Amino acid sequence: MIITIDGPTASGKSTIARALAEKLHFYYLSSGILFRAVAYALLQNGYTYDQFKSLTSKDIASYLHQLAYHYSAVQKEYILFDGNNITPFLKTSDIDRGASIIALNKHVRTLLVKLQRKIAQEHDIVIEGRDSGSVVFPRADIKFYVTASSAVRSRRWQHDQKNKGKKFTLKESASAIKERDMRDSSRKIAPLIIPKEAVRVNTTSRTLQEVVALMLNEIYKNNNKS
Repeated sequence: MIITIDGPTASGKSTIARALAEKLHFYYLSSGILFRAVAYALLQNGYTYDQFKSLTSKDIASYLHQLAYHYSAVQKEYILFDGNNITPFLKTSDIDRGASIIALNKHVRTLLVKLQRKIAQEHDIVIEGRDSGSVVFPRADIKFYVTASSAVRSRRWQHDQKNKGKKFTLKESASAIKERDMRDSSRKIAPLIIPKEAVRVNTTSRTLQEVVALMLNEIYKNNNKS
């Protein structure tokens, strides 16, 4: 079974997807961490940000073979590169920048879509991202699109940045969210959209438990229809 959760920055999709996967005993797949891992591998092997803009499939393929994505409810998600756990190094500003550049590269996206679909052949999955239900798994069993008010998302983003040691005012956070939304929705390759047939879930005034319960109800209803 494939369940997709799409949504904009700071909508809560990662936290929700993990919690839902644990409830269902499914495999949780984070598409974002895959882009970060590719950026890390390339930077470690001497590629520059300028070179990121013109990557070929040949540039990327050899490094993808060295990447391995793993998840369990106990260990959560982690990425191995050449046998080493690189997960702790994927939340830096350098990786943020690199991942945002390669996310626009069609070769990177094509290869990562293949990787995600391969994982889905081996597991029941809950996957979250910005194009999971529109591009990666357009025929998913059930799709969700989560969002929240700009004010709530700005506070969440501000809190996340604080955990990374970065301080932003609420005004700066709101500006960053607005800029990211515009970039994600206007990019030529796999823009952020509400996937066809997606169930929309607004997380503004709902707790995590309430959101997961709502989604479980939708999943059970969907199963009863089939």
